[in-house]
Amino acid sequence: MGTAVPGTLGLQSCERKFFLSNSFKAKFEMRFSLRRLEKEHALPILRWRYLPPYDIYNFDIDTIQEDLCYLIDLKNAFYAILNVYEELEGYCSFGADGQVPGGDYSTEALDIGMGM
Repeated sequence: MGTAVPGTLGLQSCERKFFLSNSFKAKFEMRFSLRRLEKEHALPILRWRYLPPYDIYNFDIDTIQEDLCYLIDLKNAFYAILNVYEELEGYCSFGADGQVPGGDYSTEALDIGMGM
């Protein structure tokens, strides 16, 4: 685990291990780290295109500058998900931006949104 930085929910450089197992019981280890989303991470994300029905998550070409500013604004709590080679694998957000339309948010919880 990395050192938590004030105001980052303790996620500045945390590392998690994910294990997958198939029918042969082989195990694969994947390591990811979370880092504050910066412009170098946000620019490729803004170009990602999803097929229907997930195309609702595509960023609008007409609002790229505004979307870039939103993603890298510290108050919005977006993080890059990086592999062991520091390559971008996805991104995530914590808080209100992680909520989905129609969700039940009557119980207090940390909402997490993710794009891969």
